[in-house]
This record gives sequence, structure tokens and C-alpha cells, in this order.
Amino acid sequence: MSGLVEFAAQLPEPTELKRRCQIHAVLAALTKGRPTEDPAGNVLYRRSWRPGDDLATYANGGGDHWSILFSTQDGVFLRGYDHESEMNTYDAEIEYWPGLIDDLPERFKSELGNSDLYDWFDGNPQTTVAIWRTPSDNRWVHGTLGESSWGGEPYGGEGWLFHLLTEWSPSKIAERLYSPVKHTITHDAVARVMNNEPLTDPLIRQFHPDPDITALLTEAERIGYQTPSP
Repeated sequence: MSGLVEFAAQLPEPTELKRRCQIHAVLAALTKGRPTEDPAGNVLYRRSWRPGDDLATYANGGGDHWSILFSTQDGVFLRGYDHESEMNTYDAEIEYWPGLIDDLPERFKSELGNSDLYDWFDGNPQTTVAIWRTPSDNRWVHGTLGESSWGGEPYGGEGWLFHLLTEWSPSKIAERLYSPVKHTITHDAVARVMNNEPLTDPLIRQFHPDPDITALLTEAERIGYQTPSP
């Protein structure tokens, strides 16, 4: 099984993928005790980025980043960039790795020049992963990639770039949260947010000892964090 095929099989349905991005964005704010716009190590979620479109972004601070466009009308597009991947064409003579975006719907292909999708953008290609799903698709779709220099399928970094969204367990998520005040964050607290439980004062304080409660609740609402109906 190829890397892309295996990765596509690990991705949840679009609605759940969107929820996971929102959960990560809320967790990033809770851990810092207030809303954050720092892309390094954080999932940022821009609800209503444009009418009918939401945008989730992530950067690891080391040159690798991803973005996910959620379009009510056109579906979902995942773009990832592993700067050490063989498929990195940033300084190459070709724009994109052969087969990477050939079949990408034009609606999404046109977004590859949009700086909002990138950690930083100077016009050069920064895409080693492209996976999408339109409303008419019943599975995640990707292109057929040209061979690598060693004769097999190249690897664009999809498995580790998006691991925050596929390794979905409280322990995995908790170990990747960084507390700037060295506050201990329990697996139970993370699990409760992953389950969209109400953000009560006691729960919020499990992530930071001196949080801005009002700002965090406003941020959670802006992101689209929804609690289950009673």
C-alpha cells in the first residue's frame, strides 16, 4: 500500500476532520491561557475565512506547514509542505512534483497562490502533499505521483505532517501540548475538550493557572467549538 493511499485511509470524514482542527485550535488557546495568533506549533482556525469557507493552518516553526480549506460548496482541500521531502520543488525547475496536482479540482488549484495558506509565501511552490474531497466524492482523492529517484513512490511527508489529526487520542494530544508556564495538563482535561464538553471555569484552569476566561470563551465561540446537546 502506498503512502498516500494509507494516509488517505487514516483521514476521518470531512465533518470530523473539521471538528478536530477546531479542537486543536481551542486547545492551543487554552494552553496559553488566552487567544493566540502564533502559528509556530499551533493549529489556527479561521472560521468564515471567506463566505462559505473556513481555513485551518499549522506550522512547526522549522519550515514545514500545512493548511486545510473547508468549503461548504466545493469540499475539502489538504495542502502540506515538508521542506526536506524529495518532492519539494521550491528551487526546482518544475513547479510541482509530477502528478501531485494534475487532477486537483481547479477551485482548489487556484488557491495555491494564496498566501493565507502558507506559513510564509514568496510565490515559489510550497506543496508536497495534496489531497482533496469534493461533495461528489465518497473517499479522499489524490493524484498519481511520478516515481522518485530510487524508483518507488516519493514521500511528501503526509504521515507525520498531519499526525495531529490522525493520531487522535488524549495521551497523544496531551504529550504535544506545550505549556509556556510549565503547567501540568492532564489527559482527562484534554479528553473532555476532545469530547466538546462545556468550557467551565474549572476545566479552563486545568490548562493554565491564570487564564483570561472571557477571552477564551469568546475565542472558542469564534472558532466554532460546540458542546453536545443535553
